[in-house]
Amino acid sequence: VGLIGFDASPFGPSPMYIGICLLLAGLPLLRREYIKNCIKDPIALLIFILAFWVVIRGFFDLFLPTMDPVLYNGEDWWYHFRASGLIALLIGIWIAAVPRSALVGVGAMILALLVHPLLMGFWTHIIEPLTSHGRLRLGESPNLIGNYTAVMAIIGFVITFLGVWHIINTRKWFYWILSIFGLYIFTQYSIMHVASGSRHAWFAFCVVIIFASCVFIFKTFRFNITNNKTYILCFIFSILVFMISILLPFKSVIIDRYAEEYKTIRAIANSSLDPESIGHGDSLGQRWLMWINGANSIKQYPFSGWGPGFVSNVRSMSRYDLIEEGNQYHNTYIHMAVSMGLIWIILWVILHGLVVLRTLKKIHKMDVHTFITMSGLALLLVVLVSGLAEYRLHNFKGFAMYLFGSSLLVGISLAKHQVYYLSQTR
Repeated sequence: VGLIGFDASPFGPSPMYIGICLLLAGLPLLRREYIKNCIKDPIALLIFILAFWVVIRGFFDLFLPTMDPVLYNGEDWWYHFRASGLIALLIGIWIAAVPRSALVGVGAMILALLVHPLLMGFWTHIIEPLTSHGRLRLGESPNLIGNYTAVMAIIGFVITFLGVWHIINTRKWFYWILSIFGLYIFTQYSIMHVASGSRHAWFAFCVVIIFASCVFIFKTFRFNITNNKTYILCFIFSILVFMISILLPFKSVIIDRYAEEYKTIRAIANSSLDPESIGHGDSLGQRWLMWINGANSIKQYPFSGWGPGFVSNVRSMSRYDLIEEGNQYHNTYIHMAVSMGLIWIILWVILHGLVVLRTLKKIHKMDVHTFITMSGLALLLVVLVSGLAEYRLHNFKGFAMYLFGSSLLVGISLAKHQVYYLSQTR
């Protein structure tokens, strides 16, 4: 799990599949009764349905193709299969059995995300993006950097909240260090997040940090986990004010990035966007054309989809020359609906909603398990919200981020099935 967590950083040496193979080989160490309980869980059954559906749809791609079989792409099928949740279920079964392994994975991810920007001297790359000249890359896609920095900033917020909560309730000096560390992560990665210039990552960051704040507020009142509710609410408010104060010096960067697409946004809102007026530099306009193209493709095969092996070629079929090149729709949900059909993508969304709701019910006190839960939520929700304007599950590094977040939450959801239920002998 530590290897998989380390690979959830975009800067790791890609040990994810090594970790998966080790977990798969170690399954005999778990009692059969425990595994049976896990695979009978509604979440596991839904994952099996999604994975089996991809397998069956793959057979139809081969024997009843919707396009010329020569165009079939086996890699696209694999991208859909691994995103169905089966690998996340395997990792989740181990996390449920050995919950502390999740902490090792989160720690490895945070370590990789802390060390690499420092080694690359991010402070030497960050000045120009913050003065409206270019975007922060650090050798990666700026949109990918935007997603990762969003997750890290939110984790910094969570660490700071947990540290201050314990200061208020226990007054131990150790939690002062924890809170300062959380503020450092939050500040550094919020600035890097702005420098990434990723508009959909900014949106995801705002949505998820507001979601996290609402979770903490709700849990504070719902479960009587503290007698200092006023202090906790004041702290949450202070953090949000602090966040805004960090972003204010860079408001011109944020405004300029959105101003680039103002005309397109206004035209889309008024349903008056002329495809011929969209230029090569109009990112949102091109995405809008892709989404329209995807919607038209869905109408042709709404339930069965075109097949995961042909989705890249379907994407290239467009009456708009501007978007003829490319193999994905810059929207996770449209991309999967085109390939697998509407029913499959609806079940996929239901799976993630069920996992999120289950994990939220596990938060009863502010401890390390809450930190793991909120870290998993930050990872998964940033990917899902950003997925409204990008598709990263075909990309190894984007998928590693999604896999680790979903695995953490699946493991927490399955924890009721006799955790630590390891067999001594076989």
